[in-house]
Amino acid sequence: MMPRDLYQPSCLHTLFDTACTLTKSLYCVTSSATSGSTASLVNCGLLQVNGYFDLGTIEFTSGANNGIRRSVKSYLVGAFTLIRPLPVAPAIADTFIAHPGCDKTKTTCTTKFSNVVNFRGYPYVPKPEAAY
Repeated sequence: MMPRDLYQPSCLHTLFDTACTLTKSLYCVTSSATSGSTASLVNCGLLQVNGYFDLGTIEFTSGANNGIRRSVKSYLVGAFTLIRPLPVAPAIADTFIAHPGCDKTKTTCTTKFSNVVNFRGYPYVPKPEAAY
């Protein structure tokens, strides 16, 4: 017997699911690989702020990696570091679609997605070691 919901600081929803209510296609960005890309680092011309695509995904739509999707470990303006490397380094002009990620915090939900009305976390619940 487990409770249906857990009382935790992070959101219980998954980004872009029906409870989150955000539409994934509205947040997709298309770009292409530029010089210096490797199997673990994809350089591109995107100018979103540092961290925007952290925990998100990129999916290649052309080239040797066509159809392959990878999770993004971190994003610095114009460069994706992937959690798991691609089978081959992308060639210059290989296209991909990128989606932002969510760390499930109330701050991210509010500032990045303007979706705090659907936030389903409990950020003010004390940490277990602080409860008496």
